[in-house]
Amino acid sequence: MFHFFRGAAFAAIAVSTLALGPVVSAQTSPDSERLQNALMRIGRSGTDTAALTDAGLAALALGDAKAAIGFLARADELNPRNPAIKLALGRALLKEENPLGALRFFDSAGKLGVQTAEFASDRGLAYDLIGRNADAQRDYATAVKRGDSDEAVRRYAVSLGISGNLDAAETQISPLLYKQDKIAWRNRAFVYAMNGRIEDANAIAQATMPGNLASAIRPFFDRMPKLTAAQKAAAVHFGHFPASE
Repeated sequence: MFHFFRGAAFAAIAVSTLALGPVVSAQTSPDSERLQNALMRIGRSGTDTAALTDAGLAALALGDAKAAIGFLARADELNPRNPAIKLALGRALLKEENPLGALRFFDSAGKLGVQTAEFASDRGLAYDLIGRNADAQRDYATAVKRGDSDEAVRRYAVSLGISGNLDAAETQISPLLYKQDKIAWRNRAFVYAMNGRIEDANAIAQATMPGNLASAIRPFFDRMPKLTAAQKAAAVHFGHFPASE
């Protein structure tokens, strides 16, 4: 659940955020500059939809999904037929580990004209996080066919591993392993672990991680086969494991 800010109250929040100007400006990335610019515009008008959207997108790029949701939710309230805002909200909610909320906004974005390929990789992850692996894999296949990022390939491989299709997972992820993609090697270890190949997972960890990390991750590999499909996805993509019994 997220909150909507209205009228003068939102403008006041935006203006108060500007008091953090020196902190924001100390970061010199284009995204931080974009956020600073958007906040100044919001300070002048709390109903500037373009500024709210820019602020949300910049906050999301900077890794602050909560702030992004606040800005984008207000923009969506003001302009509920804007597909780009729906899409951005879906991505922000996914970052906040709210897959059901993300799916609702991806669906809305699609109905408003956004092509499925634009959000296929992210919607695939949302599906994996609720245990709908077959739907996830259809979306990942679309994203990979489109030539999407390496992240789509990694996600596809993990999803196949969750489904127990280890050979297909290996086929997907092998090109990234040859490129010495560290995240791909980590994901391969988790795919092995979730399919009961614990020693193979540990061998990868020992070969690709500092010794202390390789030792620390062993208990998590041991638990992987016992997790549900949704829990496996959350463990790999967000590092979340259910509490030990």
